[in-house]
Amino acid sequence: MIFQEFEIRVFLVFSVQLFIVGLYSTLAALIVRRNRNRSTYLIGVFFSLSVFPFILNAVSTVVRLDPISYYVYVFSVYILLFSQSFLILFTVNLLKKEISRPVLGYLTSYNVLSLVLALIPGSLQYSEGTNWTPVWSLEFYILISVLFAGAIIIPQTVLSFKLYKKLKETFLKKNFYKLFIGSFINFVSMLSVAYYNAFPDNEVFRTVWGVITFFMIPSAGILIYLGMRNNLD
Repeated sequence: MIFQEFEIRVFLVFSVQLFIVGLYSTLAALIVRRNRNRSTYLIGVFFSLSVFPFILNAVSTVVRLDPISYYVYVFSVYILLFSQSFLILFTVNLLKKEISRPVLGYLTSYNVLSLVLALIPGSLQYSEGTNWTPVWSLEFYILISVLFAGAIIIPQTVLSFKLYKKLKETFLKKNFYKLFIGSFINFVSMLSVAYYNAFPDNEVFRTVWGVITFFMIPSAGILIYLGMRNNLD
């Protein structure tokens, strides 16, 4: 079996993914409504942007029209990568209460490179030829995984440890644990999505991931929300 059955993709998109859209949209609204400051806006944008790839996936699944569906899918991948920048901005803001130009320049470079890699012909395939299921090239999978790990995961981990050392109160540290674990699950989910799309022949992983994604991604969002709910900043 070369490609995932289209029917399975429809099930995942219109059950799991749209459930995540509803959950993340609710969390974004609760965060901003609870306490309006720069930190809550940043994490609110993270949640808001995170739902767009799932919505665009639903659109591209329904429309199925070359080349429109292809570009909608490419844009959804880019937005998913772009949304992760706001976790970095959120943590930087907690640490320094300001976001410097070098940080913005760094994240801008990451986002531009992500888009360039996604637009390279052959990086992403999504068409009638793939039975309207996304397939990532091995080269794109490796490059985007290395870029994501180096530009997002490692800096976020370093910043998180700096933030932990800064916290004094016990209840803030408990909140930090939730935030850190939620971010970690989120990153694992991102890398798993990349692997899922890059290796369509791995039926075991694709079946398992189709089940656990229903728990992993919502869990990540809920933990991130709980981690910063009680005014972590």
